Amino acid sequence: MLRGVFGALAALCVLCASGCSWLQPDPELENRARQTYEAFRNGNVGPADLAMVTELQNIPAEEFAKVTALIPKSEPDRVRLIGYHQNHSMPEGSSTHGLSYEYHWSDRVALVTCSFFQASAKSPLLLQGFNFRMASREELKVNDFNLVGKPLGHYLMIFAIVASAAAMVVALVMSVRTPGVRRRWVWCIVSLVSVCKFNLDWTNNAFEWILLHVGVINLGVSRADTVFASWVLTAGLPVGAIVVIARLWRRSRSAAKNAVPPSTAA
Repeated sequence: MLRGVFGALAALCVLCASGCSWLQPDPELENRARQTYEAFRNGNVGPADLAMVTELQNIPAEEFAKVTALIPKSEPDRVRLIGYHQNHSMPEGSSTHGLSYEYHWSDRVALVTCSFFQASAKSPLLLQGFNFRMASREELKVNDFNLVGKPLGHYLMIFAIVASAAAMVVALVMSVRTPGVRRRWVWCIVSLVSVCKFNLDWTNNAFEWILLHVGVINLGVSRADTVFASWVLTAGLPVGAIVVIARLWRRSRSAAKNAVPPSTAA
């Protein structure tokens, strides 16, 4: 019975992991993104230097020069791909591709995003957008996860996450260990269900709540794969765990009251 319970939970985790798989860009796309960065860094930007969409061709050269002036001329210590997405349009067959990189120096980090448009599978890649953002490592410390100087709401959010997780664990243990429970795997899954969703941005204090939301293990602390992103705390109301604990607790108390005490010899 326990093997079936944990097998169902493992299958659920596999489904969640497969849904979060990360696409890998084609090597040609990566080469084009690197070449685009080098072109902007060296000031070789224009229709004659880079294949780009018509909208970019109409931008004055002075605007490209402003971006070039922001990019350090020294070679970065390391470059890291942090994101890739693609969109395909049917039935036209066109597609757009976006690649994001972090360029690291000893005292600063740059976030570079390149987007490309392709009219068809056999058409050339055209530059559709280039975004450059840079910050010092001292400035990026604002996104660190720390408890110093945070308002009361941040501590309440942490308490909500810990309390929800504890309730789910208790409900899972009761589902597995309570005698006479049928279909334990159903009770275990219900133990992880929560309703509503609350998100708190740890850096800028932005709070978001979604009432019409049902999820499984709807809590945690996450951050996008870049030093420019802030930590986001997520919590939900562990309604499933509360229902399981209440039902099984009443069931255990009822069974204890109805138990026949053993006879004792005089």
